[in-house]
Amino acid sequence: MKLNKAFLSALLAACLLLTLLSPAALAIGEEPGLAGTGTCGGEGDGSNLTWLLDAEGTLTISGEGRMMDWQTGDPPWYELREQIVSVVMQRGVTRVGNFAFEDCPNLTTITIPDSVAVIGEFAFYDCSLLSELLIPTSVTSIENYAFSCCVGLNSLSIPGSVTQIGDGAFSYCSALTELTISDGVTTIGDYAFSFCTSLTSVTVPGSVTQMNSGLFNTCSALEEVRLLDGVTNIGFRSFSDCKRLTSVTIPGSVTSIGDEAFLHCETLPELTLPYGVTSIGGSCFGYCYALTS
Repeated sequence: MKLNKAFLSALLAACLLLTLLSPAALAIGEEPGLAGTGTCGGEGDGSNLTWLLDAEGTLTISGEGRMMDWQTGDPPWYELREQIVSVVMQRGVTRVGNFAFEDCPNLTTITIPDSVAVIGEFAFYDCSLLSELLIPTSVTSIENYAFSCCVGLNSLSIPGSVTQIGDGAFSYCSALTELTISDGVTTIGDYAFSFCTSLTSVTVPGSVTQMNSGLFNTCSALEEVRLLDGVTNIGFRSFSDCKRLTSVTIPGSVTSIGDEAFLHCETLPELTLPYGVTSIGGSCFGYCYALTS
């Protein structure tokens, strides 16, 4: 039986197409309805966790153990990040990797299971449409800049299981109006809530003995601050440029107030310092024009 040239050409084209559609070539969008799939684990060969992004924009992470830590721009779904509208991590994931979901501009919801203990550095950095965040009581550490620049985040409750909040972890969350820090949190890093310009009141539990530098720096809408008994130190620029601050409660446990701690708190009318304060830093009350008593 003779095969004509047209049939041979069609057969060759079909073979080439099958080659192009091999499993290796289908890491992104290998099935109808999928935008991408692959592995993302941080243990062994990485297969302990897998990821799947469906056509509706839901990125699901499943498996057991910790996620890989990446550098900026390195997660396997990074090129697809504009398609991601929700992230669902299934129970079994123990760590959210560094830079895992940074700069996902259309991400609106995330599900963090009660198996996660650590949220890594820059994990959700600059996810501007993220408005709600539920941190489970399994989480013990929120690392540096994990939610920085999440400008749509409007309320936040940090459970007492979280003993460590990293530097700048929630900085520049400019829509944040409600903040609850539960008793049990012990360490809050430098500038952790700086430039949260919609925040109006805050209570710092006594379990946070050391208020590090710039903790609420330039929270320009902040009006009321309550420090609970147990706090011993108010650090450098802790409340500087909080220009609407009118009420500050400082407990008897405080012994030192750092340089420029209340610099440019222009509407603060009065302040009562406990007898135990032995050190007040330079320019601590600089440009506090309304401070009369």
